[in-house]
Amino acid sequence: MLTSSGCESRRRRLFNRVTQMDWIVISDPASLVYFANFCPSPFEFRSQGAAAVLVLGRDGSVVLIADNVQEPFAKAALVTKIIPPVWYRCIESAGHRGSLLVEST
Repeated sequence: MLTSSGCESRRRRLFNRVTQMDWIVISDPASLVYFANFCPSPFEFRSQGAAAVLVLGRDGSVVLIADNVQEPFAKAALVTKIIPPVWYRCIESAGHRGSLLVEST
């Protein structure tokens, strides 16, 4: 498990190297772990076919966008805000997860 200070340090180093941007959007699963400790289990149904996006701000804001079914993993992430669009509520057919993520970004 990564620490909050470690994730903050990595995000600071990233912005020190990328000086012309105020916002960075990250969707690579390994980078989601590296910058925010967001690590869904590949062995649980709730994370099958799921994706997430991390929006990093130069001001220190860290926003994680991950659908509601990934909530247990999102709560453990080291972020300043979580946006959990509703993908599945167990009462209707589930839509396409990828398009929901794009609509919420």
